[in-house]
Amino acid sequence: MLRRHVSFTAEFKQLFYEEYTKGKSPKEILREMGINPETLGESRIVSIRMHAVQQGKSGYGFTDRKVQWSPSAIYGRAKTSEEKLARLEHELAYTRQELEFVKKSYWQIGRRSGNGNRSTTG
Repeated sequence: MLRRHVSFTAEFKQLFYEEYTKGKSPKEILREMGINPETLGESRIVSIRMHAVQQGKSGYGFTDRKVQWSPSAIYGRAKTSEEKLARLEHELAYTRQELEFVKKSYWQIGRRSGNGNRSTTG
């Protein structure tokens, strides 16, 4: 079974955040940590950066899990504008991941069928 979910430890997020605030790019940080950024894809890199920065600025420290996504934030009953913004940022990052997956799947299907050009001009 192929796992598509990636989780990072609190220590990873803290180190990522510290290096990011020093001015390093997310891809540069990942390479230095021994992770190939191309393996993760652009939307996951954006998500890693977003979560590390959110947790770094929150003042509550870093967590191994997405504990900041309370049920009220996930289901649209966010109490504060910060929770609403965090929920929307999460939804946007997730939607971007889904779009990248669809694009890659569509491209792979086209290659397997031998029809790299999917236009329907007649």
